[in-house]
Amino acid sequence: MLTSILKKEIHEAIDRISDPQILSAFHKIISIHSAEDISGDDDLTDDQWKEIERRREDYLHGRSKAYSLEVFIAKADAIKKSFKKKVRHRAESAR
Repeated sequence: MLTSILKKEIHEAIDRISDPQILSAFHKIISIHSAEDISGDDDLTDDQWKEIERRREDYLHGRSKAYSLEVFIAKADAIKKSFKKKVRHRAESAR
């Protein structure tokens, strides 16, 4: 489900809740998550940001390819099938 849809549904659900204990529980969850976001544990290193920026520039200047999600999934599935076939072949050869 898309993040925007999830946020909208959560917001609508919270608007309908009148029980203070449930609202307090949601508040605690959100507070903990917000504190984790602020702590920076998930931040990328400078080298990772440089790589992202390099790839972005390559994309913007036509030096790299971009794939739709559907194409990416199809390519990943093909690689997965090929890998499974090789593993199966090696297992059969080992017998």
